[in-house]
Amino acid sequence: MAAPYYIRPSQAGIVAHFTEFADSSDKPVVLYDIPYRTGVRLELDTLLTLAAHPNIVAIKDCAGSLDTTLALIRDGRLQVLTGEDINVFNTLCLGGSGAIAASAHCNPEQFVALYRALTAGHLEEGRRIFRALVPLIQMSFAEPNPGPVKALLAAQGLICNELRMPMTPASDALVARLLQLNALSNSEADSDAVDALL
Repeated sequence: MAAPYYIRPSQAGIVAHFTEFADSSDKPVVLYDIPYRTGVRLELDTLLTLAAHPNIVAIKDCAGSLDTTLALIRDGRLQVLTGEDINVFNTLCLGGSGAIAASAHCNPEQFVALYRALTAGHLEEGRRIFRALVPLIQMSFAEPNPGPVKALLAAQGLICNELRMPMTPASDALVARLLQLNALSNSEADSDAVDALL
């Protein structure tokens, strides 16, 4: 659940908003800190206040503050899930719980393998898996999300390539590169082959 967009509430207003929602929900609540879409950050003190609520259990962390991410991981009351796909390696290594990652829809087995390697302490294996995933992650955001991810899933026969306006489908050229990268990320591709697609 993100902060109400457009109105840019105060931090006190954010606490009241989330508290009222968490009080009335029969499901656990995941906070969503994405200031570049909402116009307002969930400040650390606000997050720590909200972490005391028994029904607020996690945060999708897209704010881009390493200090806040580390503070929340050290606090330990919220599961910290990166919402920035490129930060999944960092967040797991720091002790975060995982990710809510758009690009993971395209290659879930590799993301699961990354999670398992890093949580088991196999850093070199985690690095190898993540390095193979990085080009696919980057290309998944080369055009506005979720267009590239939906196009790749549609090309794999998993969904229809439909978006609501003003979102538009990914370009044919990008889809072709995504398909090649996805195939390479599932193999032991050399970096020259990957670089040729970027």
